[in-house]
Amino acid sequence: MRWIHAGDSERRETSAAIDAFWAAFAEDRERIAAVFGGERALDLPAWMSRHLHRVHPGILWEYGPAVRGPGHRLVVTPEGAHELRPLVDEVVRRAPTLDGWEFHGHRLAESADQVGAHVRARTGVDLGDAKVSLSVEPHGLLGITVHVPSIGWGQREQVFGAAMVAVETLLGEQVLDRWVGPIDVVTLAKKRGWGFGERAPEPDLLPLRELPARVAACVGDQLAARPAEPLRDGPEVEWVMFRLEPVEAEDYSAQRDLLVAKTMAPEVWKATHSPFPFWGERFSAWGERFVYLKMEDAEREDRVDHKGRIEDALMERLGDTGCVIGGGTGIRYSYIDLALREGGLEAVREVLAGFDMPRRAWVLFFDTELRGEWIGLRRDTPSPPGE
Repeated sequence: MRWIHAGDSERRETSAAIDAFWAAFAEDRERIAAVFGGERALDLPAWMSRHLHRVHPGILWEYGPAVRGPGHRLVVTPEGAHELRPLVDEVVRRAPTLDGWEFHGHRLAESADQVGAHVRARTGVDLGDAKVSLSVEPHGLLGITVHVPSIGWGQREQVFGAAMVAVETLLGEQVLDRWVGPIDVVTLAKKRGWGFGERAPEPDLLPLRELPARVAACVGDQLAARPAEPLRDGPEVEWVMFRLEPVEAEDYSAQRDLLVAKTMAPEVWKATHSPFPFWGERFSAWGERFVYLKMEDAEREDRVDHKGRIEDALMERLGDTGCVIGGGTGIRYSYIDLALREGGLEAVREVLAGFDMPRRAWVLFFDTELRGEWIGLRRDTPSPPGE
């Protein structure tokens, strides 16, 4: 769902639903709080469905004790529907100030002492004396393996779900979404001989309660290792080419029809095309937003020249507000990848207004939380092909 770059008419109905939700919440807050005291003041799931799901049915919610003082908290979250993040942020931004209440847009990290009970309550699984190990994966992500004493026959999926809940409970949803990549569950290995009396190398196992501190240290290291300057083109920059074999389809979301691509930021490119969520701040300390131009141009006789002229104009105009970092040609679309700083998006729109753009042409966003956003480059531009 588009929110940030939607037109006023698109936002009007949803804005009214957000305001109506908070008005109803303020009116019924005492009855809602009474539910947590054991009273049957109202059917809370039905109430939330009736009011919050008018904003969007994909928004999830949960209640808990306040963390800033006495009272209660309400968390609204898109969970796996990351494209709803801008909308959820807007819902939280519009929350009223109410005594005894606080509102959050991500599930919060809980104390280590609460993890076991929380996991049992949500999954029915007792992780017992589980341990964790941490690895640094490609694209600035962290891999987490949960080592459990045993996994019963046919219980792997259930135990994996419990491990996911444990990791999210310890780290909080925001850290999980932005920094954690693959999560796995294995049984604690028994020590045994390996080779000529040697032992198999064992991972550095940690108690579950030590995971947040270790993750925080790794995140700090990753942030400190980001480039010392914004991305810029120049004679010293090395460009990398990729050749791909897309599956032919009626239409293509994202960049799924790419045949050939080039980039001056190969790690960024690989991260944006990986199955894991992409967050630009893992790669830039300069507020760069990674976006791309997508235009349907396969029928143009001057396809290559037209794209080249746009790239040249963008590189000349952007200056300190960003740069062209790559691009590619697909079966149906052509692409130009950009890293934009403050003022960069406005400069891009200004440049593109001077070109003969096809009806189906958009500025789109690589960040997973912004993949529901798009900017059409003509008044009659339709929505881009979706997932």
